[in-house]
Amino acid sequence: MPDVKTLKSAAYVASILRNISRYKFAKVKVIGHKMACFLTTRSRFNDQVTLCAFCNGRFYGSKINDGLIDMVILPKVNRLFAPYYIYKILRKDLISCKDVVVKQVKECVITTPAAMNLDGEKKEAAKYHLVVQPK
Repeated sequence: MPDVKTLKSAAYVASILRNISRYKFAKVKVIGHKMACFLTTRSRFNDQVTLCAFCNGRFYGSKINDGLIDMVILPKVNRLFAPYYIYKILRKDLISCKDVVVKQVKECVITTPAAMNLDGEKKEAAKYHLVVQPK
């Protein structure tokens, strides 16, 4: 008979696979301003996404005091490849994937019908405007 830990792991994996099959890709439009390492001053993305994250913190994202937000976008991917991307996310290595968009911006406007998770709280709006405050 399998032990409890094995049963819990199997249930967790089954839950992930079930949720992948039901996952609804969100349409996201992003306009980032004042690009850090580019000659252009604007960056655009307008498509369905698997994951869209904007990070500026101690554990993820750019340095908290560098004045920039890390913008990480994983465009819509085939559900069959979802376990690969989950693995990359858990290993904190998603940005090494060639199809992932990574930019640094001082501010950005995100338009989407999807809700946003902001430090663990669900926020719902049609448009979000993120700006890095000085210091």
